[in-house]
Amino acid sequence: MSKADFDVWAIVPAAGRGRRFRAASVDSAAAPAKQLARLGDRSMLAAVLDTLDASRVAGVVVVVNADVAPAIEAERPPTARRVYILNPDPDGEMIESVQIGLARAGATATSGPTGQPGSGELQYGQGPAGFLVCPGDHPAVTTRAVDVCLAAFAASSKSIVLATCDGRRGHPLIVPADLADVVATWPSTARLNELRTRFADRVLEVETSEPGVLTDVDVPEDLAGLR
Repeated sequence: MSKADFDVWAIVPAAGRGRRFRAASVDSAAAPAKQLARLGDRSMLAAVLDTLDASRVAGVVVVVNADVAPAIEAERPPTARRVYILNPDPDGEMIESVQIGLARAGATATSGPTGQPGSGELQYGQGPAGFLVCPGDHPAVTTRAVDVCLAAFAASSKSIVLATCDGRRGHPLIVPADLADVVATWPSTARLNELRTRFADRVLEVETSEPGVLTDVDVPEDLAGLR
């Protein structure tokens, strides 16, 4: 495992309210938070975390809201390699959750796991070489796809690595550390995919041949298809 590979931390933005998912549910009043919707014997968010746990990322920072935090922490407790942090504004934009995750993962060290959001033990030299972003509503992303992207980043650690399938761009994506510092200063009106245009010369598309990198869950029918 190369240094660049080991030093990549995953950010999982999963703090939104999922209003579109709930509104489209048969019983919207009783529908769970989208992140907690069941996919077999686990929640959708747990499926994403299991994929990342099995991958070669150094660790995972999961950005959740206060409603989701207790359930997902019970299902997949915090560890030295998995840290939860709250986004206090679940009505905000995804870029804000990414920024919260970047700040948390960029810390040089914290106290050991306590079971509370924002706890965990992250210790790594001068900080990560890059940050892999995989939203919590992309449960079809596989560990293989993550590791293929990590291998590409290890060979070209200044590149913005984008997972693709049949030439279509999806998730995960890996942001090198210097550009993560740029993203951290963006306003909430910005979108992470603006990296592709602002820094087009640094984009490295990685063909995974896996449709799961393109599959996100917006409404219950999307999840039913995955089941």
